Parts: sequence; C-alpha cells; structure tokens
Amino acid sequence: MPSIKDKQLIERLSRTNSQPSEASEQRQHDFDLERYKTGLRKQFDGARKWLHPYEHRRPDRELNDDDVEHLVKYLAGQEGDKDLKGRSIYRNKWNELYAKYEDLDTYLSPTQAIPKRLIVQATSDVRQKANDDATWRRSKLQGDLPTALKLSEWAFQSNYAFIRYSKMMLVALPLQILLALPGLSAPWDQGEVDDLYSDYPGYHWSWPKHSINPLDRRGNDSRSKANPLSRKLSSKARLIRPRQLIVHHKGRWELDPNPDQGLQYAFMSWRWDAWITRDQDDNDDGRGQSRFHTMAENITLRSGLTAYWCDDCNAPKDQPDLLTSDIYRMSDVVRGSRFVALLLPDHAPQRLRDWGERIWCLPEGLLAPGDIQVYTWNGEGDYAHTAMGKVELTSQAWADEADQEEAPSRVLAEHFAGNIMLSRLELFSCAVEAFSVRKTGNNHTGADEGYAIMGLLNHRIEPDVSDDLFQVIARLSLTNDSDRLIERMISMFPKQAKTTKDFFRTLAEKDQYETHFWDIIPRCEIVGVGEEPNTIIINDARAVPIRWKQFPRIKYKAHEGMRHSFFETLVCSGAWWFAAGINLVVIYAPQFAYLEEDNTDPKGQNLLQDALIALVLTCFAISIILSCFAPAAVHRLFGGEVLESSPHLVGFEGTLPISSLERIVFGNNRSRLKYEPSSTPYSREYRDPLIRIGAEPRWITDNRPEDATPTPPPGHRLFTLVDTGNLSVSVFSARRPPTTAVICGSEGGMLRAVLCSWRFANDCLYRETVARMQSATWEMTKPAGWLKVCLESQGDIFEMEGRARVGRGN
Repeated sequence: MPSIKDKQLIERLSRTNSQPSEASEQRQHDFDLERYKTGLRKQFDGARKWLHPYEHRRPDRELNDDDVEHLVKYLAGQEGDKDLKGRSIYRNKWNELYAKYEDLDTYLSPTQAIPKRLIVQATSDVRQKANDDATWRRSKLQGDLPTALKLSEWAFQSNYAFIRYSKMMLVALPLQILLALPGLSAPWDQGEVDDLYSDYPGYHWSWPKHSINPLDRRGNDSRSKANPLSRKLSSKARLIRPRQLIVHHKGRWELDPNPDQGLQYAFMSWRWDAWITRDQDDNDDGRGQSRFHTMAENITLRSGLTAYWCDDCNAPKDQPDLLTSDIYRMSDVVRGSRFVALLLPDHAPQRLRDWGERIWCLPEGLLAPGDIQVYTWNGEGDYAHTAMGKVELTSQAWADEADQEEAPSRVLAEHFAGNIMLSRLELFSCAVEAFSVRKTGNNHTGADEGYAIMGLLNHRIEPDVSDDLFQVIARLSLTNDSDRLIERMISMFPKQAKTTKDFFRTLAEKDQYETHFWDIIPRCEIVGVGEEPNTIIINDARAVPIRWKQFPRIKYKAHEGMRHSFFETLVCSGAWWFAAGINLVVIYAPQFAYLEEDNTDPKGQNLLQDALIALVLTCFAISIILSCFAPAAVHRLFGGEVLESSPHLVGFEGTLPISSLERIVFGNNRSRLKYEPSSTPYSREYRDPLIRIGAEPRWITDNRPEDATPTPPPGHRLFTLVDTGNLSVSVFSARRPPTTAVICGSEGGMLRAVLCSWRFANDCLYRETVARMQSATWEMTKPAGWLKVCLESQGDIFEMEGRARVGRGN
C-alpha cells in the first residue's frame, strides 16, 4: 500500500473541492464507482490466493447488484476523508497518510502501522464452510516450527514401534546433516525471551465531540464560543428562583415575568394530556385546561400562598433557547417550592400510574420537599386530597419492571426520602436505569432521559441537540463526580442490548461475569466523547495486538538439567565425529597420494594408510550411531518444563483439542498449554473441582462445536485465543475476530480486556467481547495513547442505528 504525502493529499482534496465541469465530474465518478464495485466483488469471490508465506482464501459470497449498491452508499456516507479513487484515508501514529479501499475486515499492522486486510487462520471444519457471510480471509491453522523439530516429531508420529524406529532411521542422517550445517545455531537455543507483548501502534487524531479539558476541543467548533477555553463542560447555571410564576394579584391570576424574589410558591405537577377534553369534532375544547388552572388556583390560596408554577410558565416554542433553559432547570423550581401538588382529573386507578410513567414527572416527585400532595378533581370546586410519601409512590406510580433486579425507582425514592444514603456511583446508576424505562412523550432533543437525570445531579451540562442519549449521559458522568462511571462501563460485558435505552439499563445489572460495574477498578482515563454512537476516546489503557494469520515461533526457556545437557552433547557429538572424519580425509588424503608416488617404504605406507582408514571409518561409525539417537534427542531437547515464554496473543477461528493445538504451537504435546478457568463465559462450566485450572469441554474434544455450551448468541462465531505469555487458552464467541485487546480495568483478581475489531476509515475500535486475563499481563504491556473505542460491536451498532448493511452487517 503506497504512502501518500500530505501535499499530495491536499492537492487531491483541493482538486476534489474545485468546480470541474459536470461531464468530467460524472466521468470521474463513474470510473471510480465501477472500479470500486469490481474490486468489491473480487474480494468476495472465494478464490484461493498466495501471500508469502500464507495461502489464504477470500470470503465466498455472491454479491448481487443491490448488495453492492447498498454497501457503496453506506461507505460513502461514513466519516473520514477519501481520495479521488474512493479510498479511505488513514493517518497513523507517525502522522503518515495511507489510502485503502474499505471492503474486507482490516487490522493495524504492529510492525508497519498501516491497515492490512485480515487473514484469519481457521480449523479445517470452518474452512470447509461456504457462503457463511464472513468478511475476512481464511488460511490454514499452522505454526512456525524449526525444521529439525518437524523431522523429529514426524518420526515419532506412529503407534507402531517398528514404523516409528524405521522413520527414526530414515530421518537420522538428514537430521544430523541439518544440525551440522555451518552458520546455524542449535534450534533449541531460543536466545533472549521477550519480556513485553507487541506494542499496538494506534493513535486517534480527530478531535472529540466533547472533552474533559477545554484545550482538547476543536478550535472552530460551532458549539463552542470564540475561545475554546470559554466553554465549560458544565456550563448551565443553577436556577435560584423561577423565571416566571402565575401570581394572584388584585383579585386576578396572571403570569408574572418578574416575580418577587421572596415570593413563596407551589409547584403544580400534572400530565397535561390527561386533562384534555374534546368536543364533538374530537378537538381540544379547552375545558380541561381551565379546570386544571381553577383547581391549582384554589389549592394555592387554601395553602396560604399567592403563586404557583406549572409548565405554562415555560417560554413559548418560538423562543427555543429560553424554552430549553426552562425545561432543563425545572428541577431547581421543584427544589425551591413550598410543596409539590399532583393534580389528577378523576379517580381512575390508572391516572396515578400514567403520571408516574412520564419521564419529567419522576424528578418532580423525587425532589419534592416533603410528601407529594395528591389532589383529585371531583367536580366544580370540589376535589379530594391525600398526602403520599416518596416511597409510597413507588408502589402506586413508579412501579419498576419485573426484570429490574435492583428496583431502581424504589431505591431512588428511599434515597431522596432520607431513608438510605446512596454513593455517587449508585445514585447515577439507579437514575440511569430508572429513567431508561420512562416515556418521554414529545422529545425536546432526542435525549431527554439524560437531561432529566441531570436534574438529580449537582453539575449541569449545556444541551446539545446533536447529542444522542449515550453522549448526554457520558457528559453528565464526566462532569459530575460519579466515581468514573464511564471508565467502568468500558470493561463491562453486558448482555446484548437492542436499543440505547437497553444498553444503559444494564448499568445496574450484573454482566455476563456476574459482577456489577462498581466491582470494576478502572485502569484508563476518559479523554472525551466521540462523534459516533456509544463512542469514547480513552488514554493510558494497555493495548495488545492479536495475531490471526499464523502462530509465530515461540521463544521460551525450559529447565536445563543433566538430562538436557546429556542430549545436547549427544546431538552435537554426532555432528562432531562426522566433521572429524571429514577433516581427516581432507587433511591426510593428499599426503597419502604423495607418498604413493615416492614409494620408498611401501609396507609402512600401507600400515599407516590402513590405520587412517580405520580411524575415519570409526569416526563415521560413531557419528552414524549417535545420529540414530538424534530424533529422540531433539524430541527431548524441545521438551521440558517451560520457565518463561515470549508473550503473544494469537487467535484462530473455531476450536481444537488442546493436545492438537500444542503440537501446532510447540511442535509436540508436553501439556504446556492449559485452559483458563475464568477467562470467558465458556470456562464457567469446565474447570477442575479441586484446583484453579480449566478443563477441556467434551464438545471440543469430540469436535462438536454445534454443541457448545453456552450457545453462542445469534450471529456469533466461536474463536480461540492463545496467550503464549502465560500459556493459556480461552474460547469465546464474537461476531467478527477482534484484532486488539485493550486492557481497561480489573476485578476479582483478574484484568478486564476489551477485545475489539477495528475499522480504519474512522480509526475506531469496536468492542466485540470482553475477556479476563491474569494480572501479570499488565506489567508486560505498554500504555497506549488516544484510542477511540465504541462500546458496541460493529454489527450491533449498525443494527441499533437501523441501517441495512451488507457484508459488515454480521
């Protein structure tokens, strides 16, 4: 993939932004579009290709014209720069630009820091499948082993002793010659073992949409003022007094735009659509609104007050900025009132519950000073009155759903009633879960749940109509001291959510590892909130690339005892005796030729010649005898207890018995690899009952992945991750192979690693799954700079957006 200089890119973009003729622009568009479509079909043709040293196969899918058109239109509307050929531009950590078509899955090369198409090694049963909607290339599962080890293990691969010994004799001489070649060190001499995992070369260059520090915001942001430092993340001032009140003055009720600062008032809470009365033409006749105000006026006067507030005191719709300010500071009006009165139009049992399910009514009840005064209309000037406590309202109006384990509305009511004291983290999580199931009616911004929660918190944020619910709640968490809520969310492994509301409901629930998010200790920091849905930018996490194309040659240190020294001497001695025989022939053969010409002492010459021949034959015989033991010696030299191993994260698609897997990784099976007992949900039911070690599931041993327990979610595939640093194996499911492990937290004595796929066009990591790793891994990794992480998988986020996607929709 060629590098693109900044000047060349600027020139291309300037030519793109110039005003060419319509005909030339159409010709260029048709050329690029047809070229891209042709290349797209080529990448899904299922052909076998050779990319040294890997033979791989492209995905086998028949893309029809509609599929191609949909994918092209989707990619054309995504974030990121493109050149004239339609290739997406990627900027790496060294500020170098690269262009590449976006078709198959890609990964960021840890050695070159450029995007490359992903090649995934897979088991034979996976590779035999066709038309399975995969978006990555596949290759044969293989390792990088020394030739000497391959020959030795080939000789031992037989259950019959005669065949095994025959194969040992067959490879003995070639193996001895191979070990005797000049310039080659002993293959079991591993050299220095690496101490650290490979460094992930990712760095995100784009500005965050919202950042913690004002210096990290884009200078020309339309949401900011002239000076980016002048705009605070928490910039909405608290409302000390209501801006307007309905006041009784000189026998009349009127809207006072500038009420007296010391005037006490009542807060009237109601559900406006419950008070609507209609005429014969099904139009609002206004009688219900009039009844409400008549009732509010009577309640106010009987309470000894002369003013009340209701949502009619908000600004009109033709003043959107002022209306936004009134709505999102309504909680301050509730706090400053003498009491809160709930007005109901009749005694229907459902009226109270209808009021409680509205999102803006929940903070009105929670923040009310004292009990809620409930008034029900009985007729002209007649109404019933009762007082209800906040906790009592949870059973009458705020009943939580049956699947909500923590009863968040009840917990919030007890907190604001003073019965219990929630921590900042518990308050925020309960509020998010409680508000997520409320009805919003006509959304003011599309993220009213977040702004309604804002009324319960100390610090406010400035509303942004372009924010979605996740961005609003993330900003609230970052603004308020919520004990690093978002940092903890990164490492959560929630149950699958279909909507953003469901996504936040998981906050107060246990994740797939049976832990709450407050059990997680964050190990990274949030820089800001990204432009895309459910996306944040993090810093100081530990990121490790996951290798998929082949197992590398593993360097490790084994226990070197007397047996190891003996077999090493045995192998080296065979080559030494063979070299000594050759040396005798080379040195003394010319001298014997000279003596034969002299012929002065034929008897002595013959005796000396016979002795030399005997000595050479003896050297060769000893070499051959020792060579017969070479396969067994090499087999022993590549065994032994592993004391230290070079760390790598290597994955493959499918599952394989651990005995077969170890032969691929190390060349032989010496029980080095082991299953992690608590790394993924698939390890929960397969572990040793006495010691903390995993056991191999029966469905893996019998090669029956269709019987996997637990059953993979729809659209997920089974993958296996091998950590050569601690010689562990973990089985997990995901929609696509993750290319990076981002360590963001810890809990229960284990690290939480977010396994992410990557899309280079917007330089974003997508959370495909979450695994648990041993704590020692943290010290074997390096900190990563700014990384953009989406808390959903690529397939999930596009489904949540309701976008039709071909290929990448899986």
